[in-house]
Amino acid sequence: MAPIVELPMDGLAYRGFTTILYDVLDSLGVPTEKIEYVCRGDPRPDGFKGHIMVHLKVPAGEFVPVLRTFETLEDRYIMDVEMQNRRYRDLLFRCDEQFLKVERKEEEMVGKLEEERMGYDRMKTFYETREKSLREEIANLKDKVGEAELHHDYLESKVLECEDRIERQRHTLREFHEKEKHRGIRKLALEAHCNTMEKLAVEATVTTTYNMHHLVHYIKCTKYLHDKVNRLSQAWIDADRKRI
Repeated sequence: MAPIVELPMDGLAYRGFTTILYDVLDSLGVPTEKIEYVCRGDPRPDGFKGHIMVHLKVPAGEFVPVLRTFETLEDRYIMDVEMQNRRYRDLLFRCDEQFLKVERKEEEMVGKLEEERMGYDRMKTFYETREKSLREEIANLKDKVGEAELHHDYLESKVLECEDRIERQRHTLREFHEKEKHRGIRKLALEAHCNTMEKLAVEATVTTTYNMHHLVHYIKCTKYLHDKVNRLSQAWIDADRKRI
């Protein structure tokens, strides 16, 4: 708690109040030859702050019971005002701290959403690149089916299987996109749904892990199919050479 200081004041600056006080003191029969003016307040780093009162100390007041009661009530009033001012400043300080906490929490949630959006963009680019690669591979498989007519049905089934897998990947991407749309809507209620957003982030992580495992499995299957087609093509070429 900051100390209360007393500073000497100029009586001319408070002439109106001084006149009224003189009348009161005269009606009480208090001598007013020597009066000391004092300003009471709370020192702060940015200057002299707080509730400033002009207090008049009358040396003869200690001999007048009525004036002594007046001074006691005046001191009590000043102390109450100063206490209320301190409580008000403490309340403002606590409110500022709470507002800062809420702002920091909002910034953290916005940062998490930005990270999730960037992760989605990277995943979308990866799947688009992978889809293009798969389409090129399907075209190569169709060309090889035309060269090996005896195995057309087998290769055609493999092509359909690849297309079905691509469709499943598209469906997964659409589901992920829908989830991102819902997250964008829930962004408007970040303060009320912080816990829900954390759960959705965990679910997105699990979904990403599952997709990565699925993608690794698909790459292995495609590699196996590619090797098998090469072996079949080489077998047909060897057979043609033997017939020649």
